[in-house]
Amino acid sequence: MQPFRYHVFVCEQQKAEGVPCCAARGAARTIDALRREIGRQNVAGKVQITTCGSIGLCERGPNLVVYPDGIWYSGVTAADVPELVAEQFVNDRPLERLLNRDEPALKEEINTNRNRYLAAMKAQDEAGIVPEPLMTTVRGFQASRILLTAFELDIFNAVGKGATAAEVAQRIGTNPRATEMLMNALVSLEMLTKELGSFRNTPATLRHFVDGAPHAPAWCTASPCGAGGAR
Repeated sequence: MQPFRYHVFVCEQQKAEGVPCCAARGAARTIDALRREIGRQNVAGKVQITTCGSIGLCERGPNLVVYPDGIWYSGVTAADVPELVAEQFVNDRPLERLLNRDEPALKEEINTNRNRYLAAMKAQDEAGIVPEPLMTTVRGFQASRILLTAFELDIFNAVGKGATAAEVAQRIGTNPRATEMLMNALVSLEMLTKELGSFRNTPATLRHFVDGAPHAPAWCTASPCGAGGAR
């Protein structure tokens, strides 16, 4: 059964600060642009988008795979998306400049990254480090505290269309190091994205948590968020 002509898997895996991953290379913006452009170019009826974890090319993200043809793309930025949609989904031909054609090299790269990951997991297990899924449960209360602090300090408005932690700290009058720690935590919660030291709002936070946001929740028009919008 094939309800769609194309099924696209796009990596959005988030890893620890400094570890290569698609999220750190702008995957959120690529995914948002892809969904919008598929609608704009009127091919939503033939393309299904599914986000996923790592597909093994972490250093060259954002990565996506197009099935049923098994076409692997790497380094797909939001700026590439209109051309990609036009070529791959409208004209039914691969976009050559972003295509991975060397199958043996591709497989070797994926296997190398997989083996590196497995070795790291083995080392953690041997060292008795608590597994991350369990630690996520232990740290569950922290996510809400991080988000409330971001509202109290007006982080999302301060980030605007993009800013470094130092710029945000200057705008809101806070310590630069502490501000960067908070913003990195927001990246881990997928409330911000980070690329080359610059932070950006995600499509969701732009929609709900900045001044003038069209869909700010009722609780975000009063303390601790502030007034006059999602603050």
